[in-house]
Amino acid sequence: MQTRSGFVFVALVPALLLTPLFAQQEAPPKVSGVFATLKVDQAINVKETGERYLLTLIDGESKLPQPHTVLEIGQDFVVVKDFTGLNETRIPLTSIKAVIHFTGFERK
Repeated sequence: MQTRSGFVFVALVPALLLTPLFAQQEAPPKVSGVFATLKVDQAINVKETGERYLLTLIDGESKLPQPHTVLEIGQDFVVVKDFTGLNETRIPLTSIKAVIHFTGFERK
């Protein structure tokens, strides 16, 4: 009987030690600020205006093709790839002129 209780004790120790590791995993933080309207895999238009970039995203079904896709969003950068998939551009927050969120026209 003592062997069985020893086995149960040995099996429970790793489970108790690993439980806090799984409990500490949190959902990724919600992006706020300039990049709040951007999402990964979202189609956007990136335009260079002088020394800065202008990012434009269109809500809903766009009849206009968007030449870039968002790959990654950080606190102070965004990574986009062009429609060919050959070029990835990492744009720092300091190089962004504006993020335009075009919601479109509502027809009645």
